Amino acid sequence: MKIKPSDPPRLDLPVLPFKVLDLTEGGHNLCGRLLGDMGADVVRVEPPGGSPTRLRGPFASGAKDLLQHSLYWAAYNSNKRGITLDISSQKGQEILSKLILKVMLFGIIFPGYLECLGITQIFGFM
Repeated sequence: MKIKPSDPPRLDLPVLPFKVLDLTEGGHNLCGRLLGDMGADVVRVEPPGGSPTRLRGPFASGAKDLLQHSLYWAAYNSNKRGITLDISSQKGQEILSKLILKVMLFGIIFPGYLECLGITQIFGFM
């Protein structure tokens, strides 16, 4: 499994070589957004059905599908690529473990989050 940037990298951005995996929610999404603004390759991991942050308003006028039109979500998650991953499943945890080993920074919702999911052996020291 390889993570490939969709656009060619810009050499003038300060955090260009960083790969970031973002599992945060709410206002914490801003950290990944700022890293993406500075050139990091940020991958946003969302559960099946989308992030709860997608349901936070305001919404684009005339939006029929709120999951696709949250202005809050769009503002806090721009400059990120996204994947859907069920990290409560065994297969999802295996994929997440592989992704974590390929990134330099890793944002989670709260300390102990991975342990709550039963993921304890990713780094070999957890």
